Amino acid sequence: MGFYYYLTFSLPDDRKTYKPQNPHTLMARKSTSIRVDEGLWKEVKKHCIDANLEIYEYVEQLVREDLQMKRTKGKR
Repeated sequence: MGFYYYLTFSLPDDRKTYKPQNPHTLMARKSTSIRVDEGLWKEVKKHCIDANLEIYEYVEQLVREDLQMKRTKGKR
């Protein structure tokens, strides 16, 4: 996982390159809506800004870690 693809396209803050945080960012995506407590959502957004992550990357990371933990827990 030491390689990254660089994509060029327009972004809201005028950056011209986007460096995905992980190789999963190039996979096909399903768009969805969720309802989240406003205070929690503000914390998530701040965390993602501080960690230089897109929100979807953070959410995917949490889901992947949770599912992996459940898989390994179920194999005992």
